[in-house]
Amino acid sequence: MGVQLMERRAAERYEASSTIPFRAPDFDGNGRISDLSLAGCRLRDIEPEALESGQPITLFLMDGMEASGSVCWAKKRSAGVRFDAPIAMATLAYFRFADGITITEDTNVDGFGRVLPPLDPRTISLPE
Repeated sequence: MGVQLMERRAAERYEASSTIPFRAPDFDGNGRISDLSLAGCRLRDIEPEALESGQPITLFLMDGMEASGSVCWAKKRSAGVRFDAPIAMATLAYFRFADGITITEDTNVDGFGRVLPPLDPRTISLPE
């Protein structure tokens, strides 16, 4: 009988490679989001030693949409982030399929009143 390895992650992760701004205590920066799931992500290409394990962090996914969480680990130019609350499936889909997504109806909120991601690419900036 073989031994089965258990996956440590609680949610399936998907490839993404958008650069987004983020804010942590005493540091505002940009990072390339990857390994995205409803529960967290990896930030790559960040300033070395900009983040430390246990720090609170806010990711600015797109205009008007933020994901707050905490840094799970940080090593060189990468860090793992666990979101405080799951992001919306629409947000996950936006980052997964941004180049090839086809939307037939332009709407700003879903059936539960949650803000949906934009349907067109745009530059994201830190809020004032």
